[in-house]
Amino acid sequence: MRKCLPIMAEDFRGVYEIVESYNDHAKVDMYELRADTFLDDMDYDGLMKGWSKLKELSKKPILFTYRTRFEGGLGKSSITEYNEVVRTVIKEVRPEYLDLELSSCCSDANAKMYIRLANHYGTKTILSKHDLVYTGSAKEIEMLFMRMHYLGCHMPKIAAMANDEKDVISMVIGAEKAKSQIGDLIAISMGKMGVKTRLPGNLNKSAIGFAKPVGRKVDKNSSELTGQIDIEEM
Repeated sequence: MRKCLPIMAEDFRGVYEIVESYNDHAKVDMYELRADTFLDDMDYDGLMKGWSKLKELSKKPILFTYRTRFEGGLGKSSITEYNEVVRTVIKEVRPEYLDLELSSCCSDANAKMYIRLANHYGTKTILSKHDLVYTGSAKEIEMLFMRMHYLGCHMPKIAAMANDEKDVISMVIGAEKAKSQIGDLIAISMGKMGVKTRLPGNLNKSAIGFAKPVGRKVDKNSSELTGQIDIEEM
């Protein structure tokens, strides 16, 4: 499992400081740039200049993520604006990895179009679905993973709140069945009950594990609520 360190900074300067401090950290395999923490207040030139310097500084691959408020992020954009952000990032920023919210794409057809466009520009997509309230049945989780896979993404990601042990079992079983058919995926049970799906072991089915975010925009209460763990524990 590759270990990913999410960065939630106030601006690119804060991102640079974190990247420089973790570049040689043995447990960090890649970064997630949580651009939703500052992108709404930045113009195009600021984005491109900031990204260019970040690429020079980083010794590790970067996953570009703009997490909307609809899926637990800080992004203030409407669905229409989110889609504009996605198109700009794919065509201009061209990160190694891009998080693409399935629901915010509005339709499977749109998601498939963005995935194909990203492939054209050399970006791998992680098609994601986050539910801060509910975990579906094992069968529903398996089918959602399959649906996301067949849209052509590099890797599907499902993160759902675990309200009890049954929810955790549903996530693990659903992910295991899907993984046997499609290969690498990311399956996370959020909350204190779901911490075991983030730790090394038989209940962790993810090809990429996400650590507790670092940076000045991190909400410590939110991190505890979703069950995120320090990079050192992974």
